[in-house]
Amino acid sequence: MFSLTLGQTKVYLTEQPLAFDGLLSAFPRYGAEAEQRFASPRRRREWLSVRQLLHEVSGSGVSIVYDSSGRPQLKGSDLHISIAHSDHYAAIALSSSPAGLDIEQAAGKAERLKARFSTEEERRQLSPVEIWCAKEAVYKLFPHSAGLPLTAIRILSPERAVCQRLTAKLHFSRLESLHICVAEET
Repeated sequence: MFSLTLGQTKVYLTEQPLAFDGLLSAFPRYGAEAEQRFASPRRRREWLSVRQLLHEVSGSGVSIVYDSSGRPQLKGSDLHISIAHSDHYAAIALSSSPAGLDIEQAAGKAERLKARFSTEEERRQLSPVEIWCAKEAVYKLFPHSAGLPLTAIRILSPERAVCQRLTAKLHFSRLESLHICVAEET
């Protein structure tokens, strides 16, 4: 497990095990729910990896529930949570106020699809993967943004983004080829 602080938010990352069975034996109480929720072994692994990571960080008295908009919340804690996955990594962000988290591998779809989700002005300030990561983090921060295209979120500077008059402070980090972004309310 790796941890870092971005802004007021603590981020925890772990490499996901390749096999679902190892996670299942460590957390049998979640196995049936994972199998019921997800047909894909990859999604089951992601879901269980996040719960394993939360257990390592917070203990067994805290669990993840979802509000009516699908946003994760912590049952048994006053902290806010945001969840992210990328390839073989799972991450959670814990904060005393709402925050959005995204993680992305450097290589991939962001470069190919940059014209669909970013402007020339945004690309002068950040790389396509950083823009994608920032917009996903802002999307998770503001629950009202559900259903909006990523183009509705504008990157004003490497430190600020806006979505429908709400402004977010952006914090970036990188772990080898993994980009990390946390968005916090301003």
